[in-house]
Amino acid sequence: MKNLLKSSLTIISECIILILAVLWYYNSKEIEPLIVIIISTVALLSSIISYFSKAAESPADHIVGKSTEKILHQNFLYNYVPGSITMNKIIEDLGQPVGKTIKYVERKWSEEKEFNYNIYKYKFSNAVVLFTTELNDENVISISLISKIDKSHPIKCRYSFAEDDIIFGEAVISKNIIENTEKFQKENYINWNYSAITARYADYRPIKNLSFTYFIYNHYEDKSEMLNKEIDGICISTMNDIKPIIHFDDYMFN
Repeated sequence: MKNLLKSSLTIISECIILILAVLWYYNSKEIEPLIVIIISTVALLSSIISYFSKAAESPADHIVGKSTEKILHQNFLYNYVPGSITMNKIIEDLGQPVGKTIKYVERKWSEEKEFNYNIYKYKFSNAVVLFTTELNDENVISISLISKIDKSHPIKCRYSFAEDDIIFGEAVISKNIIENTEKFQKENYINWNYSAITARYADYRPIKNLSFTYFIYNHYEDKSEMLNKEIDGICISTMNDIKPIIHFDDYMFN
């Protein structure tokens, strides 16, 4: 507002100078007032353009630090499938991750006791996603995703082909998931816990080699207690022992 007032006073002053220069030239017909008229006209036009440019600016134009909103498509878990996509493609489509860490799992049955893998984290306005790869391989091993209910930009929780698509916030542990359970696990930490069911749908060729881990940020003693409970997140993986569970803090603050 202060800048617009200042610009207005400048325009008024330049108009007065221009009028006086015109009167001077009219009475004297000399070259000096003509020069003043030309200079005043250019200055006045410049001030007018500047005034209207500032007036057209919105308050949002002066706000700094506002990030660009990124939203995942509702069919994300159907369009991006572990085992058939690389991190190069992910970065090309989604940009750079917000973080990358290296973790490992112990394998008693393997000569290499530790299996190391990369975890890439992405944050969106409607989801948090983790992608995993082997250390020196670009192929995506698993995709973990959490999403609260978002009526404007919902995301479908992937079930088997025997069930209809249901969005996060409405998707629950179904009877079909219980019946196809391969593993049930629960973990308790200092500030959070979770229970998870890993299901494998061997009867459906497109996904028979994938494991689906559905997890809930709550403690249950048995998988039967999870029936009809709302699903908080999912991990789709090509490897049974690689299924990162996204930290509860990411769920709370996303």
